[in-house]
Amino acid sequence: KICKRVGGKDTEHGERNRNKLNEIYDDWWIKEMPLKEWIEKHFKYTDDIMISENNIAYTNLRCQAVSNEIRKKLNKQAKYEVGEILICRLYRDDEQGKLNVNIRWRVEKVEGKKVKIRDIKDSKNVRTYDEYNIEKHFRYAYCATTHSRQGQSIDGNLIIHEWNKSYLVSREWIYTSITRARD
Repeated sequence: KICKRVGGKDTEHGERNRNKLNEIYDDWWIKEMPLKEWIEKHFKYTDDIMISENNIAYTNLRCQAVSNEIRKKLNKQAKYEVGEILICRLYRDDEQGKLNVNIRWRVEKVEGKKVKIRDIKDSKNVRTYDEYNIEKHFRYAYCATTHSRQGQSIDGNLIIHEWNKSYLVSREWIYTSITRARD
């Protein structure tokens, strides 16, 4: 009954966020407010793709397009650059171990066509792959699907792409997407 994601149970910040989330919930699920009206009441529009590092989309194709656009605006020249975050999008089990889907990796080193990556949550887990295998198994982490972000919380601004594609997304998907945010 109490959403822990939005702050402490007995804190002013947590209570403010919980009250706001309850209002959002009631308008969406109880009153069944039309999507456009609900968005305009509770959220802001933007066409500035650089306003947030947290982008969510429904399709992997849109995630790829958003990531490519952000990389272009960041003036990324190389295919992979040290410090960039990648998301594993395709399971793999090889001599280096298992690669699980939705795990985030940081590019540590790029030498020619070889890319050294490190698991963000397990600093001892380091792998080196050629660009072909990196491209096959990973995507840039500038945008992720809501499905891959389930169970995760996002700090800061969150941009939700494809929210207005009613032929594609459901009310459940939209609500799950917005509830990734802590504030």
